[in-house]
Amino acid sequence: ARIEVHAGELVAILGRNGSGKTTLARHLIGLVHPDKGSVVVAGRNVRVTPTHELTQEIGFCFQNPNHQLVAFKVRDEMTFGLKAHNIDPAEYDGRVQRALELVNLLDVIDAEIFDLGKGQKQRLALASVLTLEPKILIIDEPTTGQDPQMTQEIFEIIKHLNELGTTVLMITHRVDYAAAYASRAIVLNQGRVAFDGPVLELVSNLEIMQANSLDLP
Repeated sequence: ARIEVHAGELVAILGRNGSGKTTLARHLIGLVHPDKGSVVVAGRNVRVTPTHELTQEIGFCFQNPNHQLVAFKVRDEMTFGLKAHNIDPAEYDGRVQRALELVNLLDVIDAEIFDLGKGQKQRLALASVLTLEPKILIIDEPTTGQDPQMTQEIFEIIKHLNELGTTVLMITHRVDYAAAYASRAIVLNQGRVAFDGPVLELVSNLEIMQANSLDLP
């Protein structure tokens, strides 16, 4: 089946563990290539596009921020991607400030990452991706290990980014958050599309919900 996501959408990608959600995300950033068929992102075929070019268009937030954070200091973390992508150093300050502002972390700009709490690390990982001003954001299980307050904050930020024009794919097993924040849901089951349509249509379809081990909100 074919999945098409249009610019400006906020789509929830749902499914039980092992359904292919993270694998789909890895295809989009070129970490893996399909055996058959093709993946096209922003008009480019992923198979023949270098990953560093894709990551200028697509920001990817891993499930565990510790797998993503590379520096000791917040400021160094925020400029790491900018250096790697040869962004003009004259733009660093503006981009870092804007990204930290978007995730409400401007007050920790001079902090050490070691001193941050779990929720702050998650938001920092997101902010470091946002410095590259990606058109598309993929966020993998933003609720992992978060308390409800942190989760709420992350989803509010995602929603805000979407309102600013970023296309967002959020991979989650939490149907309640999908229903609250996304308008469209794609359900995967063993790498196949089991549902693609409005979230509210999904939650009112008990059969599909049960077949895919999705908990009713």
